[in-house]
Amino acid sequence: MSRSSEASSQAMWDFLEAHGQKEFADVHLLATHLTDGALLHTAKKPVRSLADFRGLKLRSANRISTKLISMLGATPVAMPVPQVPEALSKGVVDGAVLPWDVVPALKTAGAGQVPHRNGPGSAGIDAHRPGAGDEPGQVRQPAR
Repeated sequence: MSRSSEASSQAMWDFLEAHGQKEFADVHLLATHLTDGALLHTAKKPVRSLADFRGLKLRSANRISTKLISMLGATPVAMPVPQVPEALSKGVVDGAVLPWDVVPALKTAGAGQVPHRNGPGSAGIDAHRPGAGDEPGQVRQPAR
């Protein structure tokens, strides 16, 4: 676990510069980034066991979270993050998997919600393969 996404992203960059040269020799690294770990926030019912997922409607963010929510026995409900607070308050969903860093912006902390610790966040590496198209910094012209 890390103290912040920013610190973890920098640590990942430093690690790749020191140890990833061979693996990334064919590309130009542009950025590394990590997100905070996600937590399950439920509006009313705490989830203490796998059986507690059964019958819950949980906000899903993408195909992977949709698959995971289904495997846990809950019903995935696709929706953008900005709709989560209203959906929770109106009972459209019973909960949502959200990283801590978006909770203050959504003003969902408190309000009868029960946060549950989930796994670590996700990692990303942005890279450009020289000669494979546009060079970094070039602006593409729109198709006409």
